[in-house]
Amino acid sequence: MSALRRLDPDLHLQYGGRQGGVEERLAAQHSIPFVSIAGRPVSGGARAARALVSLASGVAQARRVLSAEQPDVVLSTGGYASTALATAQALRRRPLVIVEGNALPGRTNRFLGRWATLVCTAFESCQRHFPGVITVRTGFPVRADMLQKHSASQSRKAFGLDPERFALLVTGGSQGAAFFNQLVADCAHRLIAEGVQILHKTGSKDQDFQPPEQDGWVCRTHIEDMAQAYAAADVVLSRCGASTLSELAIQGAAAILTPYPFAQADHQTYNARELTDAGRAIFMAQPDLTSGAFAETVLALKEDGARRSHLVEKLKEWARPDAAKDVAGLTLQAASVGIAGGG
Repeated sequence: MSALRRLDPDLHLQYGGRQGGVEERLAAQHSIPFVSIAGRPVSGGARAARALVSLASGVAQARRVLSAEQPDVVLSTGGYASTALATAQALRRRPLVIVEGNALPGRTNRFLGRWATLVCTAFESCQRHFPGVITVRTGFPVRADMLQKHSASQSRKAFGLDPERFALLVTGGSQGAAFFNQLVADCAHRLIAEGVQILHKTGSKDQDFQPPEQDGWVCRTHIEDMAQAYAAADVVLSRCGASTLSELAIQGAAAILTPYPFAQADHQTYNARELTDAGRAIFMAQPDLTSGAFAETVLALKEDGARRSHLVEKLKEWARPDAAKDVAGLTLQAASVGIAGGG
């Protein structure tokens, strides 16, 4: 949204999505008019009928909104919250731009892709899922503050860490990861004893996790400045969502990637594998991630600065720090041309 406004300050924006969801909060933060559109996840069984009824209602709402606003283009990031608006735009035969951040696109984007004017992807392998559609590997847009660079020593000081000591960052995403929390608890004593300090984003969801007071192990339920957290770390243990991987690449990290095994269609594994197969990170599947194996991997990286540097550089090669600007520019181009996709 910010990138679109920077390219065209007079642009009229409207944000459509689920009432009470993150879309409405983001719209309010950026002073963008918000319209609530009905929708729910599409699933099998008895819920499928309710989801289809909700989608039909949402498409009807969206068509009324689009008829009143007459937008030149709709930009969709996928997910059920955007399905109705993107479908309604496709029915109008007007420009539709889709952003897909995962290596394996979601069902919504695969369905809508056939009518898209353009699909912007983060992973090259994703493009094969949109045959006959113009695709561009723009990367996945991240927040502007993720582009900022921080010094390692100052970042460590900011989190109460020793500025000169080797640091491990553990992050399970916005809500944390109970598996990661227990993993670190099982090996923290060994890691600290062997010279590793830990910055641990535990998340708000695992309320049963109570880390002990221990020097060298800093736990935070939430970290606002993740760019600084990445800068503080020599090694990062992370899940493999689209935003997280894009942030890691931009900041540059020696990363151990452990996909969330219960993600929709196991898409995090596809994300991780594309990077690790190219030597950009280390893959450790959750079923194989024992505390001993994890500690050995971290300690081996601690002793091998050349390998850490190689991982950092390889991951940075994949980074697309201009993703937001490039997606915004292509969206405005699609609006100016006014041509819809196939179907």
